Amino acid sequence: MESLASDVSAHIHTTIFLVSNLDCPSYNSAIEETLYALRPKPISVSPSIVSQWVTVRHAPSLAESAVTKALTKAGFEICDIVRDS
Repeated sequence: MESLASDVSAHIHTTIFLVSNLDCPSYNSAIEETLYALRPKPISVSPSIVSQWVTVRHAPSLAESAVTKALTKAGFEICDIVRDS
């Protein structure tokens, strides 16, 4: 069973977006709603108004460009992206 869990987690990507205008607590829920509406749905979305980073854990089938487009369309400004290696 442990091997199966490690196989699944090995295929999960973590992409972190620096959002310059993430400065209001209500934006957290807006970001979560926006990203959880994507298909395939992200595994987790963790916005932080303190750091202005949005951490997204997702399957490889959810393209970074789809997340970027959704955030931009919702009015968020992405300054940087950090990808897991």
